[in-house]
Amino acid sequence: MNYNPFDPENTPVIPTNEEPEAAVQEPAKESVAPSSENDAIDTAASDIAPEIPVSESEPAQSISAEAIPEPTQEDPYSTQDPAQSQEAASDEAANHAPYYHPAAEAPKPNSDQPQGFPGYYPYMPQAGAPGQAPPQGYYYMPYSMQPSMPPAPPKRKKSATAFLVIMWVLIGVFSIGFFSLCGYIIGNSGGQGSTAPTLFEEEPGTSAQQSEPASSAPEEDDSHIIPMPDSDKNEYYSGDASISLKKLPTDKDNAAKYTTQYAYKKVAKSTIGVVCYEAGFSGDDPASQGTGIVLTEDGYVATNSHVIGDSRSRYDVRVVVSDGTIYEAKVIGYDTRTDLAVLKINAKNLTPAEFCDSKYAEVGQDVIAVGNPGGIEFQNSLTRGVVSALDRELSLSAQVSYIQTDAAINPGNSGGPLCNMYGQVIGINTAKISASSYEGMGFAIPSATVKEIVDDLTSQGYVNNRVRLGISGQEVSSQMQQYYGIPKGILIGEIAKDGPCDGTGIMVNDVLTKMDDTEITTFAEVFGILAEHKPGDKVKLTLYRMDTQETIEVTVTLMADQGETQQ
Repeated sequence: MNYNPFDPENTPVIPTNEEPEAAVQEPAKESVAPSSENDAIDTAASDIAPEIPVSESEPAQSISAEAIPEPTQEDPYSTQDPAQSQEAASDEAANHAPYYHPAAEAPKPNSDQPQGFPGYYPYMPQAGAPGQAPPQGYYYMPYSMQPSMPPAPPKRKKSATAFLVIMWVLIGVFSIGFFSLCGYIIGNSGGQGSTAPTLFEEEPGTSAQQSEPASSAPEEDDSHIIPMPDSDKNEYYSGDASISLKKLPTDKDNAAKYTTQYAYKKVAKSTIGVVCYEAGFSGDDPASQGTGIVLTEDGYVATNSHVIGDSRSRYDVRVVVSDGTIYEAKVIGYDTRTDLAVLKINAKNLTPAEFCDSKYAEVGQDVIAVGNPGGIEFQNSLTRGVVSALDRELSLSAQVSYIQTDAAINPGNSGGPLCNMYGQVIGINTAKISASSYEGMGFAIPSATVKEIVDDLTSQGYVNNRVRLGISGQEVSSQMQQYYGIPKGILIGEIAKDGPCDGTGIMVNDVLTKMDDTEITTFAEVFGILAEHKPGDKVKLTLYRMDTQETIEVTVTLMADQGETQQ
């Protein structure tokens, strides 16, 4: 038989230290040396295969010339012993061991290639090609299965693109927020400062207190409202509406009888809703809502002055009784110093509330508050608590020593009853501390004070033994201080004709800063000083004039207040 050197069976076997895998039909694999700095491919491959684009994620590789063993041919005419030839082949393989191992794993295919195609495949070069090894045996060449194409431009990393997008979004949001905040600050400061001097021309005598919330109310349908008859206002004054203060019941220790349920059932029929609409405007949206207490069977009702806007004419007032009937209400009188007011409706057979003298109130005593928190939608809601303290002094008024309670009092509860467990009214709810750092601090006007003020209002429309200064205005806010550069005090908006300050040289937009050398910053402080005087007393006023930025002093003579301050 002739010896064929191209027969694979005659390919020399290179000994290894590993067990050869059985029945492996693929050709021997080459070890691939790390690519050089220029990522050059062997010249033998470049003559045969087209230039392959190199992936950024996998460095280019080149095949070392030493990694391809020289095929050994056995000269049939040689006299060398075949065993010596085999031994020589083994020595040659040992010399190439650091660079080539038949069992070494071929380089992994490019991950971008289509599935099912290897990254390397056996290729038989043509015989006699320059720069190639002899054509015996099989070996691998790095030849991509993708068509040749120019190198793709480097791609921007997704992480960098996402970072830039997020940065631009944040910059845009920050810019919008910054300019919005600037506009809000400028709008508030400019709006409040520019409108402050003209507010007094719109509604003289308007108090700085805020009205109750206007969340919801019965629809304004005149056909379902019981109107007040036309008559002179003096016909509504009556001394018969005087409040009678009761003592505690004789069986007050009967805890089984006097429960929360007992107290609620007794006072709920006497608790009404007060709904106010802007005078002269039609619509269903109320401007203010609150609570009231029935004083008499024929329709006298007590509430807070700030619920009706501290005015006789600012609002069209409606009263909603416990059975849902709606009445037109007339303001009989109000007192801003104690925050009390009296209304009159055209009703009969109402259930008056029973009042208990507040001197019987004790700290720790169980109480309930009944009213309309948030408006008529939650009419006659009940909350429970205790009397937390007595005789509390607040900046709200110098004429009132309040009952403090932890029973929940919300906007809309104003003017409603604070009751003991016997269903007796011991106070009228008027305010609470609403700061975020406080909880459960509500205040009620004691029933003894309520009787004193309400009796005067129902009988004549004003409170006896009061003096008046003859000016109205508003408290100077921090924003007004900054905008105008004026001190704290009372910004005068109107001077009553023929009043104590008329003709004294006091001007609109002067700032009242002192009374009898006592600094003034709130109306409560003004009323506190006036309460210490009687008609005919003289008071020294210190004022700051905005036009000339000078301080002036004026002495005025106080007059009796017979309802002139009520509008």
